[in-house]
Formats: sequence, structure tokens, C-alpha cells
Amino acid sequence: MTLPPAHETLRQTLNWLLKGLAAASIPGAGLAADAVDAVADSLDEQRAWEALRQALAQAEEAFRREAERRGWRHLAQAIAQLPVHDLPAFEEALRLALAEGAPAPLQEELEDQLAALPGVPHPRLAAEAARLYAAYALDAAWRVPAFRGAVRDVLFREQAEALRRLEGAIRRLARWWRLVPAVQHLPREDLLHDGDITLTALKAPLRVVPFVGRAHHALRDDLARWALSLAERRYRAGIRVVYGPGGSGKTRLAVEVARELGQNGWEAFFLPSGVLRQVRESRVHIPAEARDWFTPTAPTLYILDYSESLPDRTLRALLDTLYETSGERAFPVALLLLRRPAPDEGLIQALTAPTGEEAGKTVFQREVVQPALTAPHPAPALEAEADLLDLFRAARAAFVELRGQAPEEEVAYRPEELPRRPLAVVLLGLLAAYGRRVAQSPREQSVFEDVWRWERRKWSDYLCKKARNLPDEWLEEALDLIEIALLARTLGWRLFSKDETISFWTSFSPPRHEDACGQLLSVSWLSDVLFELFPSTSQNVEAISPDPFIDWLVINKLLIQTDLREWIGRATNADVDL
Repeated sequence: MTLPPAHETLRQTLNWLLKGLAAASIPGAGLAADAVDAVADSLDEQRAWEALRQALAQAEEAFRREAERRGWRHLAQAIAQLPVHDLPAFEEALRLALAEGAPAPLQEELEDQLAALPGVPHPRLAAEAARLYAAYALDAAWRVPAFRGAVRDVLFREQAEALRRLEGAIRRLARWWRLVPAVQHLPREDLLHDGDITLTALKAPLRVVPFVGRAHHALRDDLARWALSLAERRYRAGIRVVYGPGGSGKTRLAVEVARELGQNGWEAFFLPSGVLRQVRESRVHIPAEARDWFTPTAPTLYILDYSESLPDRTLRALLDTLYETSGERAFPVALLLLRRPAPDEGLIQALTAPTGEEAGKTVFQREVVQPALTAPHPAPALEAEADLLDLFRAARAAFVELRGQAPEEEVAYRPEELPRRPLAVVLLGLLAAYGRRVAQSPREQSVFEDVWRWERRKWSDYLCKKARNLPDEWLEEALDLIEIALLARTLGWRLFSKDETISFWTSFSPPRHEDACGQLLSVSWLSDVLFELFPSTSQNVEAISPDPFIDWLVINKLLIQTDLREWIGRATNADVDL
């Protein structure tokens, strides 16, 4: 082990770490200088500097990688600017957090501080990044016994009980970063690009379009009442299933249930179906954080979208974990499974068949799991003419307001001219906000085709602004390359930076059209344009949304263009079977 550095260097490093601890709601992060010195002296005496330095370096690198993957590069830089350990307001927030045994006051204070920093336009997202960083730092530093002992001695000698309450929550923080909030918000500027509405505005958690439909409201209220009743029930847990075709409004319904529960003190998250799909050959792998998910620090709703995409044994293992954590659960957990087909007999048998392992589990399956599977809720249909017209008009008005400009000609439809599924009606409202009419509006495919032509036209206009003399062949090639990148990302290809996107294009679909001088379209230039076209994704190329629109786009492109189908199969290293 190398000798410790000078006290000044160690004191600076500890201050740096304590900023992160403050962001993670660790009490006492507003240390006075003499307290920092005391910790430094203790670490010096125990020759623990090297272990702490290595732990911090590992935490910083782990956070940097995750921040890069999430597109938080600029936010990662902002974390280092936080002056939280010097602010009286932050110290007051710490005292409130200790008194309540919860980090909410710290979160609010952190957001306020980040809002005042230059170059941090979205303080809520920045606060999330700061908390993620702090979780990594704490997880690494807490493994160093000398650090743990010194910090306990200096910071927490008078607050042991409050520390114990918070420590459990902080230890869980590193395991919760995969969860996506069910109700989200993006500022208006993130839903527009170059003055035009982006497809991001269609995402259900953002709730841009009002929630319409009497049957939808009734089911929302029923599910919210059910969740609220779980606090008084055995296991403090319950399951419900909602099924229906893509575009029928399942995800939006779940988001509205989350919003209703949020007004009663509940939290709500989407479970990461991608993580749950990781099944090992020898056994089902349920991430360790699942036990934390099901023993929350507040009443919590979890939404598992696309649950039909998970293997039956994975779902079984997840439900087993829900049962096994019953004795540890202080707050109710509601699990809402969304799927396209209704549960069939095979699935019901797979999830409820007794194994002889434990009688209590059999009772849980009989009382909680089986009723949810045998009496699922169909996604309500917008059959009533009034509901269809209400949704179209609400969508059109919402998009006109978002755009900030009314169309020159108002587009309207009769009830029989509207499609039956909510998403297609919302898309008609989006086009109508621009004065665009779909000739065969009852046909969903016609609506999707018009939206995609409108989307490509926006790309074309922007490309022509960036390069006024772009050859026609290059323009079409550029549009196809952008489309290919989005399709590949939707099918699972990971494109997390401009360099990865350039490498992707050059490896699988390099430009082929030469101009009069024998030059090819620059994919480096095009990668810049791609990330300008989708600015809310920051360093990531996001999958196309929403869901049924993906179905139409992928099937349409892959079936019609055989070369593209073969190329996508090679690029994603997958057998594209439609």
C-alpha cells in the first residue's frame, strides 16, 4: 500500500465524496472543516487512503459508464459543480430528511441547486443523475472499513436511529436506478424539434393528450381502488392483468392508474422487462434488486409492460419473489401485468401449478395469482361515437397547443371516418394539428403511412437546411440511413453514441451514391444531424415509439424490402422472423 497523500489532498477528496453522499441523502454531508480533518486523521492512522482512493475511482468509472450509456455526459460533469456541502439550506434539508427518515427534502433541495447551475436545463433529470452517482460512490466507499468507522464516529454519533432508517434506503438506491417512473414530464422544448412536434410526445407516461373514454375512466378508478385496498389484505400485495392489442391504450391506462395513486402517496414504476428477460441456461435469473422492488419504502405500483414477452418460468420466479418478500413488506405492492393476448390455460397452469415446495406459496397462488389470470381486464374499446370524437378533438387541441400554431384549415372527421383504436385516433389528431387530412382515415395502415411520410419530410427539410446543395441521391440515401438506424435500434441494436452510429452505418450499409466529384455522403456529418433531429435522446439513439406504430413500420419495411430484412438480420445478429 502506498503512503497516504497530504491532508489537503485527502480533505479535498473527502469533500468531493461528501457532495455525492449529500446528493444520495446521506445525513451529515454538510461537514465543518474540523470534522473533515477528523475523518482524514482517522483514515491516515489506519493507512486506509489507498483503499478509499481505489474505491472512489471505481465508483467514478462505474458512474461515468452508466451516465454515458444513458446520455448523461453533460449531467455527469455538472455533478462536480454541486456546492451542497456549504449551503445552509442543504443542511436544513438534511435535518428534515433525518427527522422524516426519508430523502424527499434532499431531493427537492438538490433540484433547486441544480436549477441554478449553468448548462443544466433539466434539474429533475440532473438530480436523478446525482443520486445515481452518489449511490455508486457510497456503495464503493462503504466497503472500506476505516471509512465506514470514521464517518460513523464523526457524523452519526448523535443520530444513530435516523441513520439506520436512511441507511436501508440508501443501500437500495443503487439497485433502483433501472426503474422508470410511470408518470413523467418533459419540458415543451424537448417535445419539439425545429418547431415541429416529435414522436416523443406520443409516449404514454408524458400524458400530452387528455385521457378520454368513459370505460377507460371506470377501469382506471377500479384499479386504483383495488391497489388502495391492498394495505389491509394478506401479503400486502396484489396482481391484475390488462390485455388488448397494441394501440388499445393499455400503457396509458396504467399511467393514469399511477397518477391516481400518486395523489394518495403512492410511487409507481415500470419494471425493466429487458432485465427480466435475462434467463440463464441452468436456472431462471431474477435480479437481486427484485427483493428491494417488492419491499418498498412507500406504497408502490409496478407496471410490467409486454409481459407476454417473458418466459413463463421468469414470470413464475418473479411472482415467487413477490410471495417470498411478504413477511418483509411494510407497504403494499400492486403489480399490473400488461399483455396483448389474454392469459391462456398454459400460462395459468405454468404460474399456479403446485410444486410441493411450500404450502404457503400454494395459498398465495390460489388467492392472488390465479384470480388475476382467470379474470383479466380487457382494454376498454372506444366504441361510442362520442368517445371517438372526444379523443380526436382532445388530441388535435393538445397538439395545436404544443405546436403553438393553429393550422390554416381545420381538419375534422365524422365518427365513421375514425379508426377504432386510440393510438390511430391520436395520430389523426397529430396530423390534423398541421392541417393534414388522411384520405382513408378509418384504415389504421393509412394513418401510419401518412405519419411516417410526415416524419420523413421533417427529416428532409432539416437535412436541406443543414446542406442547401445536397444532391437528390444523397438526400434519399440519408433519409434511408436515418430510418435504418432507428429500425435497428428498435430491433435491439445498441447505438449509444455518434461513433457507434457511424461504425454501424459503415459496417452494414455504407453510402454508395457518388456525386459529380466522386465523393460519398459523409456518415460523420449525418450522425451529427441524426442526434440533432432527436435532441431529447442526447447521446442515445432511442427506439421508435409508440408500440403499434413500430409494428406497422417494421413489418412494412421488412416485408417490402427484402434487402433491408436481410441487412437488419445481419446487423442485429438476429433471425428476423415475421
